[in-house]
Amino acid sequence: MLAHGIGVRSDLPLPLWLFTNSAVAALVISFLLLGFLWKKPQLLKASNGWGPQAEFWSTASTYLAKAMIIVLRISGLVLFGVVLYAALFSPLGAGASIAPVVVFVIFWVGLQVFSGVLGNIWRFLSPWETIAAAAAWVKRKPHRQGEAKAASNESGWGVRGSGAGGSKTARSRLLRNTGPYNTGGWLAVLGVAAFLWLELAHPEPGDTRLLGWGILIYTVLILGGGAWFGKAWVERNEGFGVLFRCIGGMGVCHRDKNSRVRLRFPLTGLSKLEMTPASTALVLMVLGSTTFDGISGTRWWGDLLRGQTGWERVPFSTLGLIGSVLAVTLGYLLAVGAAVWLTNQSNTAQQSAGGRSFVSQTFDLAVRFSHSLVPLLLAYSIAHYFSLLVFEGQDFVALISDPFGNGWDLFGTAHFTINYRLVSTETIAWVQSMSIVVGHISGVIVAHDRALELFSPKQALRSQVPLLMVMIGYTLVGLLILLNA
Repeated sequence: MLAHGIGVRSDLPLPLWLFTNSAVAALVISFLLLGFLWKKPQLLKASNGWGPQAEFWSTASTYLAKAMIIVLRISGLVLFGVVLYAALFSPLGAGASIAPVVVFVIFWVGLQVFSGVLGNIWRFLSPWETIAAAAAWVKRKPHRQGEAKAASNESGWGVRGSGAGGSKTARSRLLRNTGPYNTGGWLAVLGVAAFLWLELAHPEPGDTRLLGWGILIYTVLILGGGAWFGKAWVERNEGFGVLFRCIGGMGVCHRDKNSRVRLRFPLTGLSKLEMTPASTALVLMVLGSTTFDGISGTRWWGDLLRGQTGWERVPFSTLGLIGSVLAVTLGYLLAVGAAVWLTNQSNTAQQSAGGRSFVSQTFDLAVRFSHSLVPLLLAYSIAHYFSLLVFEGQDFVALISDPFGNGWDLFGTAHFTINYRLVSTETIAWVQSMSIVVGHISGVIVAHDRALELFSPKQALRSQVPLLMVMIGYTLVGLLILLNA
């Protein structure tokens, strides 16, 4: 990424046998304990969490949340404007602009970690969702607020009814379920795919002008679609919003239907995620891309592309990226297919399948269980980009005082330098390795809980055996890549 341009990863000579054996043992033991002790689904019930009970504190929580949202929305818009201007107009050169650090480090890596711990903060930081929400609010008529709110989700911001925008019914089909699957939201996959290609395959991902034009084009597409189809279209097709919404399901904070802030156990919010084929594909794509980023840093990949430079590497990197995503996806689908076959061995499961084909059942179950991949996605991001965030993230402190490379010192931090002794190499190694193990155990827990929602305890345990095998495979591959880069 610029990640390849400014990122550093501490690839240390750790005892590989210790991590691999411990990781496999931890997964198997957690699987057995879940099978014997976890007999009923628990996550959905726990996902509501706890909030202030007293009326005063409940009201204060609501107003505090609203105030924080306003601050976050304004901050997101300001930072977006700064980054876009810096990318398009600031001087060229390494470290001259704040844009690459904000996009590749603070946004792409830092926001994933923050969302996974606390919740989906990007919902309020996103400039695109803020503009969409503001436009929908402006279009509301005071005497028809209820009807206008529903209409804003179906008929865009500036056009209603038939006319230039087409009929409301026809346009709203893009927002509804068709058959068993929701067919919308695929622009989210394409948008993030373009970003990942820039990050991992383009020879100059830190090119600020290219980054600026990419942000501008993406903004036009998202806001243009929102103006035509409505605010809900933006929420479904803004790829980073979809991704951070998935990761935010792991966080401990959320807002209830009355806008009150509540706390909950980690992972429980994943049980409420409404996954679609598009969001499932998005999670698999990001997971596969992080795997490829690890592969591209290995000595094996370096030997394979020896002598290739610049644009000569692009075809190989593109094929490697696509191949990694397909391999991760295929492994997951094979595990789900095996789970379908195992559960269909009982008459109860065959009756519940409703006579649908094996392929249809597999894809349906793949979507239903895809939320269990989110902990893996976050774990891989931490494992591969932790040192990048810790070290290169410090550069933000200096650049915030001189975001456009004009020699400013707005906050007195322009001369701040990166402290590479902030975190020891041993600590980085443990964080990287253990994040993979903990992420996979978390995935096993989430998948088991969902299996109990769909099957009997015996069927649930049986259905999770193939997924456990894939989790073990992912763990071993992740650790081997990490420790042999």
